[in-house]
Amino acid sequence: MSEFNNLNTNKCEETKPKPTWITGMTVEDAEIRLQNDMRQIKKSFLSIGLTLKHVRDNKLYLQDDTGNFKNVYEWAFAKFEIKKPTVIRYIQICEQFPINLETIELEGKYKNFAYSHIVEMLPMNNELREMIKPGMTVTQIQNIRKEYEKNTGIDKKTVSVQKCSEFLGPPLTRVSHSWLMALGVSSPSKNSRLMGRRQS
Repeated sequence: MSEFNNLNTNKCEETKPKPTWITGMTVEDAEIRLQNDMRQIKKSFLSIGLTLKHVRDNKLYLQDDTGNFKNVYEWAFAKFEIKKPTVIRYIQICEQFPINLETIELEGKYKNFAYSHIVEMLPMNNELREMIKPGMTVTQIQNIRKEYEKNTGIDKKTVSVQKCSEFLGPPLTRVSHSWLMALGVSSPSKNSRLMGRRQS
């Protein structure tokens, strides 16, 4: 009986050898591999968005005889369980950000942004997007957006430029007049004292 138990134990302890790409991996190899994988993930998200947009624009869902689909949202949910808000987000990214259709990659200044960064920038206007840099974390971007939203469309006529500066890193020395006005600042010159003046 004991011999039987030993045989079972030895058999359970047997493991398949790990592939060489894992056993020989260094931290540098891991970083390169993850960068490539993350790049591929971003490309996949963009590809999904472009495909959904094409289905919507060309009403391809009407060609599917498996259901009486009225729009791309019903079709995407029935086929892939993608909910409407997610479909909208996928499509909006393809509509608002430049994409190279040959390589399926973001172009220009957005090329080095992660997909999660692009999602956070969706609600932002162009001037606020200009203040977002590729090296920022998602939390930093969220804080900037929250500060902007908190001071927009309400009765307050001042904005915490210093807080935005903290989120952005180095203190701001210049903020465009139109951006300040968009934030509800009635007197840009008055708020410039908060940011400090450019040293001559």
